[in-house]
Order: sequence, then structure tokens, then C-alpha cells
Amino acid sequence: MKTFFVALIFSLLCSPLMAKNGLNGTVGLGYPEAANLGLRFELLQAQVGFHAGLFPQGPNNSYFSAGAVAYYHFAGNSYWVKQKPFYARLGFIYVREKVPTDTSQNGFLEFRAGRVMNTSKRSGFELDAGFGIKLFEKLEPENSQNISPAIRPALGLRWFFRF
Repeated sequence: MKTFFVALIFSLLCSPLMAKNGLNGTVGLGYPEAANLGLRFELLQAQVGFHAGLFPQGPNNSYFSAGAVAYYHFAGNSYWVKQKPFYARLGFIYVREKVPTDTSQNGFLEFRAGRVMNTSKRSGFELDAGFGIKLFEKLEPENSQNISPAIRPALGLRWFFRF
């Protein structure tokens, strides 16, 4: 009897995890993440994932970004899926920018709000905006004048596909 109750409690606790989950691939363009590819795990109204981006700037310049994000969908209704279309996004993004005279590495905590526009049950677009707060900055050489602002705008447009 004890085994039955343990199994029942375990199944009740795990059932929300099995209700709706999946993997999403993304292709996007934004600031500061640049042209990027991402992968996210979807769980009901929440998503977690990561992305990496590049912005080609010529032979002596480079721009690379990588980040981890969490989404929470909280308002509205969608024709195609049960996931709500409006979301809040919290993330950490690392940016490495190299120019001929110096290199800067920055870490930002980002806050964004956005909307999903589903085009089918499996794909759609996301548009969001917000800001990022600088957590750290490393400059090479250290006496570089290329100092980034403490707060940056954050914008993004992504196409996603649910696998």
C-alpha cells in the first residue's frame, strides 16, 4: 500500500512535466545577440534555453555573443497553441567585441517583454524589447577607452520551430 501512495504522489508531481514539453530551435537577429541560433526547452508556459550569435565586421573586427534565457508566458490567447503569446524574458548574455586597437568582454543581465506570433502549431515569430544591465566588463588593454554603457537597450526578432 505504501508503494502505491509513493507511486501516486510521484506521478502527480511529474504529470505537469509530461503535459506539454518540447524542443524549439530559433534563428534570430537582435541587439546585443547579433545574428544568432538558439535552442530552447518548452514546458507549459515556461521556456529555458541558450543562444549564440555572430556579427561579421571584417578581417580585423569580430563580435560574438552567447546567452542563457528563461521565458514565462503570462497573457493572451493563441489560435494555434495553448501557450500564451505575451511573455517576460530574463537572461544573461556575454558579449566579446574585438576591434584592431582593443577587445572588450561584457556580461549583461537582460530583462525583456515580448510577443509570440504563431504562424502554425509548429512555428512562428517572436518580437521583444527591454534593457540589459552590465554585470562586468573586461578590457584588453586595460587602459582602453572603449567603455560600454552600464545599461544597454535589448531588442530581438526570432523565428522558431517546435520539433
